[in-house]
Amino acid sequence: MYSMIDSLHTAYSDVMKFLGITNCYLQYSDYPETVIIKPLIIDTAFWIVMAKSNFPEDGLLIVKTDSRIYSIKIRTEIYFFADDEVPYLKLNLKESLPPELQEKILQYVVIRRHSEKRSEERYEVGLSNWKFFGLEKPEQLLYVNQNISVKCILNNVSVHGALVTGQAASVKVGENISKLYCRFICPINTLSQSAIVVRVEKKTEQLYRYSLQFIDPVALIWQSRLDSYVRYLNESFKMV
Repeated sequence: MYSMIDSLHTAYSDVMKFLGITNCYLQYSDYPETVIIKPLIIDTAFWIVMAKSNFPEDGLLIVKTDSRIYSIKIRTEIYFFADDEVPYLKLNLKESLPPELQEKILQYVVIRRHSEKRSEERYEVGLSNWKFFGLEKPEQLLYVNQNISVKCILNNVSVHGALVTGQAASVKVGENISKLYCRFICPINTLSQSAIVVRVEKKTEQLYRYSLQFIDPVALIWQSRLDSYVRYLNESFKMV
């Protein structure tokens, strides 16, 4: 079974790319080697990371981006996730993050928390709102049964899935992994999200409606665009 820990491990590169972090590691005055880490949870007050050994309490978290290297004082403690016997390291930050890194991590934290809150909510897109969802054009691509390309429109979207209408195709419901590709603008991003087709509804001889359930982890690009879209919908509702 795919667990929360599996999801955190798989989402690692996605989160690092969003934050603009190219590498991060630990340094300790009493430990001669640089310790490469894999962050699983990043917050403004602490990080939970995967590392190979135990270390002294006090040290430095070194964070590299394309343009800067940050050095942050930390206090280390052992951390366990529920139902997982593997020990991880919790890095409690002893000083404030640099403003530019703090701002980016806050953006990520807000997106993550909003996604958790609205995990079951669905939002209409269709031919009326595709621009406000940040899409380059209304038509996107769904690959089903590994090699069949289906041009489709996003009818509605949620954190964990989407309902799309597209060309008729023979699909094995609940079996093969599909891929939803979306092209976004401002900024330019391409989403490639794995999903399972959980329901197919025939609309006409040429058009089917496909209900997609995303496979964890959900791409941060998708979560970010959905967060911006919901804020747009809320602001539009206030103006009515």
